[in-house]
Amino acid sequence: MVASVERWGLKKAKSTTALSPVALLTLAACNANGVNSSIVSGSSSVSVSGNALKGPLDNAFVFIDANENGVWDAGEASDLTDSDGNYSISASASGKLLVTEDPSGTTTDTSTGLAIAGFSLSAPDGATVITPFTTLMADGGMTAEELAQGLGLDADIDPLTFNPFAEGVDAASALSAEKLAHQVFNVVTSYADSASTIGDGVDSGAAFRLAMQAVADVVKTAAASSDLVDLSDSDDLASIQERAITKLTELDSDLGGAAFSSYMDSVTLGIKNVNAQVAAADSLTSDAAKTLFGLGSSLREQVNTGAEAEKAAPGTGANSITFKSAASVSETAGDAAVEVKEVSGKVLLGPIKSALVWLDKDGDGVLDSNENSKRTDEDGSFSFSTTASTPNFAVLLDDSSINMAAGNVVGDQNGVPLKSAGGASVSFITTVMKQAGLTSDQIVSIFDLPEIEDIANFDPYGDGVDPDFAEAYLQANHQLAAVADGLGAMVYGAGLAGANVWPKTFEGIASVAENAAAGSFVFDGNSGKANIEALLTSVATEANVQGQLTDVLKTALVDGIFNVTTVIGTVTDFDPDTVDGSGKLSNTNQLQFEIYSAVDGGGPNSITYKTASNLDEDLTNRPPTDLGFLVDGELIDIARITDAASDDEKLFEVGVIDDGSLRRWEIAEIDGTDYESFVFADAADDTPRMLYQSDSGDNDISSVSLKLNVTSLDATAKDTFSVVLVAQDDAYKDFSDPLLVVVSEAL
Repeated sequence: MVASVERWGLKKAKSTTALSPVALLTLAACNANGVNSSIVSGSSSVSVSGNALKGPLDNAFVFIDANENGVWDAGEASDLTDSDGNYSISASASGKLLVTEDPSGTTTDTSTGLAIAGFSLSAPDGATVITPFTTLMADGGMTAEELAQGLGLDADIDPLTFNPFAEGVDAASALSAEKLAHQVFNVVTSYADSASTIGDGVDSGAAFRLAMQAVADVVKTAAASSDLVDLSDSDDLASIQERAITKLTELDSDLGGAAFSSYMDSVTLGIKNVNAQVAAADSLTSDAAKTLFGLGSSLREQVNTGAEAEKAAPGTGANSITFKSAASVSETAGDAAVEVKEVSGKVLLGPIKSALVWLDKDGDGVLDSNENSKRTDEDGSFSFSTTASTPNFAVLLDDSSINMAAGNVVGDQNGVPLKSAGGASVSFITTVMKQAGLTSDQIVSIFDLPEIEDIANFDPYGDGVDPDFAEAYLQANHQLAAVADGLGAMVYGAGLAGANVWPKTFEGIASVAENAAAGSFVFDGNSGKANIEALLTSVATEANVQGQLTDVLKTALVDGIFNVTTVIGTVTDFDPDTVDGSGKLSNTNQLQFEIYSAVDGGGPNSITYKTASNLDEDLTNRPPTDLGFLVDGELIDIARITDAASDDEKLFEVGVIDDGSLRRWEIAEIDGTDYESFVFADAADDTPRMLYQSDSGDNDISSVSLKLNVTSLDATAKDTFSVVLVAQDDAYKDFSDPLLVVVSEAL
């Protein structure tokens, strides 16, 4: 809803004085310099100058909100901006800076050349710019660090002073910041306009502030988990929409109804499509950039028209939002438009749940601050919007990543890095394909696979896939993972730093793959041991640990890996909904431990798997399952306490279902979780996050006491604590699950 002059209850005219003409017309007396005498009388004057920006805002109304009530009051010093967004105010009082449209004229966003209204940007005391970012800080309680971590704002810039249109600023940082500013503004105005038009008696300024706070809340939550919010991503926008509706119901409870939510779904689609085009802008000032930045104004028109229709006849408003179609946005943008694709893919051993995946824009395999990440679903799937013709995806498997075909953890504390190979599938096979620069035909040849046409996009769980093709691929992928796990344990046991283990392991494997003959990556049958030995030699050379491997030790290593890969080669059922293959697919952790111990000084006899019959018992043992808080015999994922909880109430019984003997519990040290706030009540003082347990296996559920090790709680400052627990049985088969403690205010 566009704010009107009547909202202010006054008129004003353009002036060259330091104070706003609003102040001049409203207050009774001014001195000869144009400074309001009632403000400065009896006190010293302070000067505030800077820029109002969402693009530079021309003829915008800036004032010092001395009483912080969110509106201009008589006596509060003000100014009108020039075409660069410059303002200068002299006053006797300090306070939060606010900028709105000129209530009796036209305010222009010079980055689009279009009029702009119905907004209220703010900045904390001391800021020299007023932007959507400073508003997130002033109204949403965000810090500069949270803006950098959670929204991707360049960490090297100060959001309280950075002007992307100033001379001498870094061009890349300026463009990135301005695109983010437009995206934030598009989200906030779309939700605020919807609420202020459809709701009864909803003030547009209040709706704007609450929508801004909704963005801040979601971004702060993401930042606390070391995640990045992408304002053109469906999932992230859905989270903001949900939060916005919750907050907007404070103004009108009817906004919590199904009709408003349904309308907002269409609004969110429009935001997504517009922000995806904004993200593709490659200049601050080109005609194409003005067109893309101007799409937000067109979206607002559609949202307001739709909201008016929705208020008159619920269920009809969505028809006005044509931008819910990406094609409509592209048509409006014309030649400036870029193709935005929704790319879906999977992370695979079997399907890998909770793998950390990101759109690797620079292809370096490192999660950068401007790269959005997310966790995969139970079927290993993920999706991103991208303009890249051939997007790169990178993955990190950690202690929360589960191979659903086996039911066990497939990551580790250092993270197992995987890469796509120009397609939408990410696996151990595509990682080798990418690093060795191989084609699909070459992968088929060296792994002796059926004639799979496109390995980079192959989904063995896809509809209509030949079951023989799927089985062969999944066997080969699991076997390659077992080989990589074993060789990684070898170089780790030889003393290589944890962060270097996986890079060196994959480099060694890729080095062999680059010139491999047909069948060189078959790890069972007659050639299996020779192929494993070739990779062992290459990885040991790459990691410079050859001198620590005797011939007897190398033979034991090869035999142990070969016996595991041979068992994998007999698996025909990789269905996550069954358990037929889980015992045979979940023995790599035991293999890793044995190889690490052997190379670390235990010698060849530490590798019991070098004798095939020693695997027999483990082949029928499934990993633990269904970990959670144990309440009345049930396992749940969320526990609830108040911020007045006693020490006893901060103790939780956690349990896991296991058909064997449980060996160890661990609190996984995963960035973004609150692992430092938890300990096991019965753990040793020097290892508070690891607990060894003697369990005969007689009970279906094994349990321990988990302590939220926080002296005091304040639900207004922090209302959730997340943790990932790992349970390991005596065959070194791991299972993990994320748990959440929710803290509410005590009544």
